[in-house]
Amino acid sequence: GKGSVFTVFLPGPNVRKAVLETVASEPAPADNHNCILVIDDDATARELIAHHLQHAGYQVVTAAGGLEGIKKAKEVRPIAITLDVMMPDLDGWAVLTALRRDPELTDIPVIMATIVDEQYRAATLGAAGYITKPIDRDRLTTLVKRFMVQARPTRVLVVEDDAAQRERVRLWLESQHWTIAEAENGSVALERLRGERPDVILLDLMMPDMDGFQLVAAL
Repeated sequence: GKGSVFTVFLPGPNVRKAVLETVASEPAPADNHNCILVIDDDATARELIAHHLQHAGYQVVTAAGGLEGIKKAKEVRPIAITLDVMMPDLDGWAVLTALRRDPELTDIPVIMATIVDEQYRAATLGAAGYITKPIDRDRLTTLVKRFMVQARPTRVLVVEDDAAQRERVRLWLESQHWTIAEAENGSVALERLRGERPDVILLDLMMPDMDGFQLVAAL
């Protein structure tokens, strides 16, 4: 007559297998630069949230349940996840706990979608935010906007002593809207690197003053 009683529902192997086999075939986006994963067992809610996010300029991947959602989070690595609470296979709180315990997924912000205001519970379990149903588009986009990655051109440092070759590479890469910096040898490249770190370095090996091997060793 004292204490708490907890009821726990554990899906058996056959149930889990059935859930995984019903995962819809949805190709991952070619670029998940601003991809959001929507996890909700209600198809109408799923489509509504996806529509709101796509209208705001995000790529969207959806999952119809908790197990599928965890699987897709590993595949896609979204910038954020919207997560329904009431789901049949794994509820949202269990999914949130699983995400927070996974070293590969723990840093992904999760926004809980709840019928009632459960802000305290969401914060306690590590959610980045919460939103109540029915979903308000403005609140949804405000919540996810802070996680949006600002696109910028890829920065490339071309280290090459041959001026004609540098110019050729510059023309090739600038046509891809990449930002190009140049250095005629390793010493100049080191000076450039002290000012701004590129995303990638294209490095000639045979150069005067400091060759490519010496630059790599210095880096």
